[in-house]
Amino acid sequence: MKKLVLALPLIAGASWAGTTLYSGAQTQPAYERFLEQMNSTRILVFESKNYDAGFMKSTAVTEVRFNDEDSQEVLFTLNHKISHSPVRMVPESARFGAANIVTTLALDKIKNDEQRDFLTSFDTGEPFVITTDVAMDGTTTSEIKINAVENMGEEAVITSSAATVNLLTDAEGNMQGDGELSKLLITDNSNERGEVSDLTFQFDMGKLEGETSLAKFFYNINLKANVAEAKIVDNSTDEPLAIVKDIYYGMDQKLADKEPYVNFSMGVNSIATDAIPLRSLDLKSAVTGFQVKALIANADYFAGITSSDEPDKLLFTGKGLEIIRATFPPDTRITIDATADTLDGAIDAKINLWFAGNGSPDGYTGMVTVGDLAKAFAATININADKSAIIASPLGELLGHPFALLYLNITDDKVILNASLDRLSLLVNGQTLPLELMAGEMLTVPLKNAIGF
Repeated sequence: MKKLVLALPLIAGASWAGTTLYSGAQTQPAYERFLEQMNSTRILVFESKNYDAGFMKSTAVTEVRFNDEDSQEVLFTLNHKISHSPVRMVPESARFGAANIVTTLALDKIKNDEQRDFLTSFDTGEPFVITTDVAMDGTTTSEIKINAVENMGEEAVITSSAATVNLLTDAEGNMQGDGELSKLLITDNSNERGEVSDLTFQFDMGKLEGETSLAKFFYNINLKANVAEAKIVDNSTDEPLAIVKDIYYGMDQKLADKEPYVNFSMGVNSIATDAIPLRSLDLKSAVTGFQVKALIANADYFAGITSSDEPDKLLFTGKGLEIIRATFPPDTRITIDATADTLDGAIDAKINLWFAGNGSPDGYTGMVTVGDLAKAFAATININADKSAIIASPLGELLGHPFALLYLNITDDKVILNASLDRLSLLVNGQTLPLELMAGEMLTVPLKNAIGF
């Protein structure tokens, strides 16, 4: 027993030291995952300039540039202070075997005096502080605090409350998070100020299973963002010129499914202004019927297209067209459903556009001319609008035009358009428009001349 009691401090010390080293070993992979995730946007380049690993503390430096070969100018530099500890104590909880990373902007590296003055005008003299906990399994939990600011520049006065963004990333690269900003005011030289209140967002991004290395550009995504109110105010009278309430945006993308899809939604529940008659708007769209296997199998090629200054030259090559054919098979479609309420009535529109193919097994084989490709698309368009809403709009004067009388269904209170497109034959409210005859010689242009097909 005496030997056991004497050994306990040694066992505890060895466990503490081992856990600290393990935690430190997990920190650098987490830092490298951070760089990989940020670089996957292809907009900015995050480059590690230094990683100094220590027993209890480590430091790292990251330089950030635009993803532009012509410019190697450093936009800004991030400093990372890393503490390794087997137990991280915070008021809310205790975590075993974690490391803590504090990331700040290197203000001394900002060369532009105006930019540096703006960044140091934030509360505490820091624009933001990122605090990250790294667990033993590689999971990272980050809190991004953007400090409040009141900056009086030559062109605008910016006032903002503090904002918070929370992020959770696991060792496989899946990420979820949320954030909020309660108030933002911008006043420019026009003597008007813009105000945004209660901006919130939340998202969940999951990597495609089994494609960890190749699918870094492809995620299942669920995103929701809301703004409670945005308005423009006349500073001289303090009267609102426009008030917009309940702005929303959503995205639901499932690429791992056998039938992948991308859904978008956006709109405004309430608009109050004399500038436009619009009072609310709801827009939903979806992309379905496509496949991502070819894109994932050629992730490097896809990355080259997204970062190229001339993506069409890469896209319309033999390899690019092969990927297009595999990604957009017959029945790939885009649907749009929009509803708008105005002071004078409602307008409802539904659009359905899809690639029907040319009847060959892959939908493409045998295409020779631009006309062959154009004939492979089909569509339906349905618009139902209150006549009073159309009359009050810039389109109102066109309702008496012979073309409108021929192709629109106009009643005492409605304006209706029902159209369908099939093999370049456009049927509009029962009237046929032969687009093939109207397009003429343009449709005879060889595809290889038009797009390098």
